[in-house]
Amino acid sequence: EDAKALLASRVDGLLVSITHQTEKYDHFEDFIEAGIPVVFFDKAVESMKNTSRVIVDDRLGAFQAVEHLIGEWCRRIAHFTSPELSYTGKHRLQGYLDAHKRYGIPVDERLIRRCKVVEFEEGYRFALEMLSMEEPPDAIFAVTDEVALGAMTGLKGAGITIPDQVAVMGFSNWKLASVVEPPLSTIAQPGFRIGQESIKLLLKEIQELKKDLPVTYQTMVLPTELIIRESSRRQKTLVNVSNG
Repeated sequence: EDAKALLASRVDGLLVSITHQTEKYDHFEDFIEAGIPVVFFDKAVESMKNTSRVIVDDRLGAFQAVEHLIGEWCRRIAHFTSPELSYTGKHRLQGYLDAHKRYGIPVDERLIRRCKVVEFEEGYRFALEMLSMEEPPDAIFAVTDEVALGAMTGLKGAGITIPDQVAVMGFSNWKLASVVEPPLSTIAQPGFRIGQESIKLLLKEIQELKKDLPVTYQTMVLPTELIIRESSRRQKTLVNVSNG
């Protein structure tokens, strides 16, 4: 209904970030057919033509997150991902799989859990469920910081020491990530620049349409940044070996 109201009022353009749960995109097609530019940011629809996108490199960011955990001697890394159709979830899962392949670590499908809503409670529940496994995980990489914070809460409530027993990594770099105990390692997204580039693209397309110029559509992929904090930084014991 909201989309119909916007369409009826002849807005000049749309900036859109879909949710993890979005399954239908027909209403966006109505805007495109009406000649109204649509720019997706953060979470995009890959299959939709004649739209621009400003996204981050979710796959590489996830790869770097898991690579870091592997570097901290984690070998059973759980991944709490998002619904199957989620754009970001799909690419972050692929990055998780890429890192395992790159370092020759077998993937245990039992360590991959799919959220329905992508919320704190799911991270909490999945973490507790995994503690009952015969071989529980030694690390958790969550699709968002919110899910990661839920996992941390569940682990701490069960008496698990983070990161020595289970390391935890999120994705997004929420403000809360740096103030929880222990502070959460995560993948930072350039939120301000995403917004900046999105509005630039939308204004450009609006002007092109007003001047009857051909519209040029772009997909802009911005880099992420690995933020290492205490939730994944394990203490290492250095042993000197002497032949004497």
